[in-house]
Amino acid sequence: MKKLRLLAIMLSLVLNGCVQANALPETPAPTSPSSVQAPAILSSPSPTQPPASIELAETPLPTPAASSDSGGICRNPYYPVVDGASWVYEVQDLPQVVHTMSIEEEGSFKIAMVDANSAAVLEGRCTEQGIVLMDMGMGGNFFSEDGSSSVDSQYSEGVTLPNDLRVGSEWSQVSGIQAQGDDDETTLDARIVTNYVVTGEETITVPAGTFTALRIEQNGSLTLQGQEILTQGILWYARGVGNVRSETGMAGGERFVSVLVSYNIP
Repeated sequence: MKKLRLLAIMLSLVLNGCVQANALPETPAPTSPSSVQAPAILSSPSPTQPPASIELAETPLPTPAASSDSGGICRNPYYPVVDGASWVYEVQDLPQVVHTMSIEEEGSFKIAMVDANSAAVLEGRCTEQGIVLMDMGMGGNFFSEDGSSSVDSQYSEGVTLPNDLRVGSEWSQVSGIQAQGDDDETTLDARIVTNYVVTGEETITVPAGTFTALRIEQNGSLTLQGQEILTQGILWYARGVGNVRSETGMAGGERFVSVLVSYNIP
């Protein structure tokens, strides 16, 4: 149960702010919103076994053959959905992580996140309203040193990033997830609520370059077994590139800064 609880917290932060899973320090099970943090949860694109050592510089992850943009529904200007696109991020002193995209059918896609020691895959979908990560019926596969876990989305309302994004835009996403460990028959249900507002446009310089980006402030909560854990952060999205910087974490706690190091969008 402890492992699933920590997995739910990690997933909440990943969905809300694109922070690396292994960016979060280790701590015991949650006790209060102001003191909760999550441990290093590792993850993998493989549904059956964790990855071996991965050399990011050569090949972050095999990209399966996939269709193109499924009739043009994937047209968010701040979230490119392109088969084979990749982004390299750095979080403080942690290993660089490569996000690689593969397009599936009917406007759905997968994001494989791989660093030197771990990997994960999350599913997303393009809709007429915008990009939705972990839409209803979607999920992810995760691995830790203690074993593997899987997550399935039970319901989803709203979008992660609207198509008509502009200064002043406000929106919310509500997701219900269920986590299941491979060595634990117990399932864990969690509810993730995130509220977003675009507060302005800023010039952001990161290792990948200098970008004009929308600044998006977010605050949210993870309700787990009747306990509410608060999250907050700031995200910067550049047109045609995607997320170039993020600062995310638990409300009142340390924020983890992720910056774009390089990217390749075919």
